[in-house]
Amino acid sequence: MTTTEAERFETWTIKNGNGMRVTAMNQGATLLEVAVPDRTGELENVVLAFDDRAVYKENPGFLGAVVGRTAGRIKDGRVTLGEEEISLAKSEGDNHLHGGEHGFSHRVFSGKKTEIEGDQALVFSYLSADGEEGYPGNLELTVVYRLTEDNALAVEYSGKTDADTFVNVTNHSYFNLSGNARRTIGGHTLMIGSSRVLELGEASIPTGDYLLAEQHAPFDFTEPKPVQPALDADHPQIELVGGGVDHPYLLDQEKMPQIELADPESGRKMSIATDDPAVVCYTGNQLEGSPSIHGQVPPKHMGICLETQSYPDFEQHEHFPKPLLKAGESFTKKTVFTFSVI
Repeated sequence: MTTTEAERFETWTIKNGNGMRVTAMNQGATLLEVAVPDRTGELENVVLAFDDRAVYKENPGFLGAVVGRTAGRIKDGRVTLGEEEISLAKSEGDNHLHGGEHGFSHRVFSGKKTEIEGDQALVFSYLSADGEEGYPGNLELTVVYRLTEDNALAVEYSGKTDADTFVNVTNHSYFNLSGNARRTIGGHTLMIGSSRVLELGEASIPTGDYLLAEQHAPFDFTEPKPVQPALDADHPQIELVGGGVDHPYLLDQEKMPQIELADPESGRKMSIATDDPAVVCYTGNQLEGSPSIHGQVPPKHMGICLETQSYPDFEQHEHFPKPLLKAGESFTKKTVFTFSVI
């Protein structure tokens, strides 16, 4: 690794009194490690991380990174602000994905370790310049990873802009509660407090229609159930995204926590509460053959992403809310991942 690369990849680690440990990197404000105990107390990493740090220069799969300015796909990379049509960088065929060719996942943040109300925290900040990846306005973004004494990792986002723009950031960690990815996520159980799933069309772009979960069994996680049947399901939407799930779920904000993931074998459980209106559940359908993760060539479904965010492809559908941030205004949002054992 060259001196420049060594400076580029700076990491910090925070711990709580229970031994839970979180490590993140300035490149993409990327989570490299979330070490939590299983039912016997053994600490292991429950997020996927590349073995070779240099891979994060490109980060295929966006492992652990903050993505934006807008997460998800935007058809043809086109959005409108008032009467102006704006062309965003096309990073997946003709479409814009996860902020463009060099979105937040590929930018170097300023980072520091600090303490917030007695909790250890990591604070990352980045100035996204006007015109970056096509987005208007200078956006000042801050991401805080805060580790509490009850084994919760709070991810807090805030920012402000000097011109109207769009902001829909999320964290793209792949979770595997077996610990150090010793098993795929098929045996995990999942609950998502959502009865409506966005239907996808060509290139995984939302059609604007909804699937009612109760009418499409592979997508129905309103009660906890194993993930594997969804991975194996003979369903056109499952086949469309490469065998598995890669769909936005519209969250029921009355249900807290809105999402629960558990691994019955290790006993680890993760509960998620968010103020975002949706979560993209992605079961790692394209991970197979990626660079080495946890000492192995990754198999399909090695991890599951639960990307809390607003609706993707908001431009094409009038009934989708637009993540508009106006000049001079600021935004805040928060997602909390709480770890326990069953």
